[in-house]
Amino acid sequence: MKTQTQPRAEAVVEKLVAGGEGLVRLDGEVVLVPRVAPGERVAIEIDRKKRPARGRLLKVLEPSRARIEPACPKFDRCGGCDLMHLAPDAQRDARVVILREALRDTLGEAPITWHPATPAHGRTRARMHAKAVGGGVLLGYHALGSNTVVDLDACPALDVRLGRVLEDVRAILAGAPGHGDVSIAVGDAGKPVLSIEWRGDLPPAAFGEAERRVNSGRLAGVEIVLPNVTKPARIGDARPVAIANDGLPLRAPPRGFAQASEAGDRVLVDLVLARAEPEGKKVVELFAGSGNFTVALAPKAQHVTAVELDAAASATARENLAARDQLRNVKLVVADADAWPLPREVDVVVLDPPRTGARGAAQAIAAKKPRRVVYVSCDPNTLARDLAALRTAYSIVSVDAVDLFPDTSHVETVVTLERMR
Repeated sequence: MKTQTQPRAEAVVEKLVAGGEGLVRLDGEVVLVPRVAPGERVAIEIDRKKRPARGRLLKVLEPSRARIEPACPKFDRCGGCDLMHLAPDAQRDARVVILREALRDTLGEAPITWHPATPAHGRTRARMHAKAVGGGVLLGYHALGSNTVVDLDACPALDVRLGRVLEDVRAILAGAPGHGDVSIAVGDAGKPVLSIEWRGDLPPAAFGEAERRVNSGRLAGVEIVLPNVTKPARIGDARPVAIANDGLPLRAPPRGFAQASEAGDRVLVDLVLARAEPEGKKVVELFAGSGNFTVALAPKAQHVTAVELDAAASATARENLAARDQLRNVKLVVADADAWPLPREVDVVVLDPPRTGARGAAQAIAAKKPRRVVYVSCDPNTLARDLAALRTAYSIVSVDAVDLFPDTSHVETVVTLERMR
């Protein structure tokens, strides 16, 4: 019988799997090991309390030529960037393998086209964790495999416009007991915005410090959300702002969904527009958010119906459309896109669901059979589940992988489907 822990074992990494961990086999047993590369021989310590077993990397005995020096000094502890130890080409190859394995039952050997999108230091949005400790604030991402906050002085993934924003967060939260989450983004005029969800007492000095930093022009806005307080405190304009493909601002509500990088979103929008072929068509957009796809579809399509459950996001989409004089042929619907009854009079459906996917919407699409479907996914596993429902009525035209999150195992996927005759 195997013990719960084994002090040391040596193995060769077979491949990387979803989550960025390396898969090794020891006498037929699967062990997942983070921070390794395919083909490496490694020494590991095994923890069998989890299933599948997890391995802790002790030493790289025979390194891969793809292994590089990580750009972040906190890489060994921080759980934010799980592939930073690999060269960009190796990261791409690993993510394509992860995607292909998730879609193997529907995709077969069909090609996957890779699209670079977010440049280095290109993240214009991030969500960090904060915890008060000894009068100061720990601020950063969770440590690898735990809920411990890894304190960061800076994050090399962030856009240069966000370079000093961690100082702002610490100054606002100084002396405040408790813990919470902090959403960071680029806002109006390229200045940082903060949304602080704090669980604990926040003294008046915190609000004063936030106001001083907004009034000085260092921050565009701050939103503070406290438990048992119905309405958040807002100082300045705390909405994230990106420059869309048309050169105009695209706003999102504080804490609302938007893509993690401005440059990456532009690549993704161009790709979706090309795959949707909306010219003169009736388009339904599900999970429309604040309208990043809507404002690109509206000038091309005969009509767009954009469905979004979050009322604040839908209202912001209306504002984005109004700023472009695009409301004439767009209908905004506040409803659950996964349960919304799809009309029969539709040519193209574009959907961009959350990680949980779109089980209900996929079934509705397969039943109504619009001509073309463009499915944007951030989770290969729920994408595979939903494609299984769609493949009863559709064939896959193309699969595109978009690099929105460099140095991580995350991959954004755009699958285009055409109705079978």
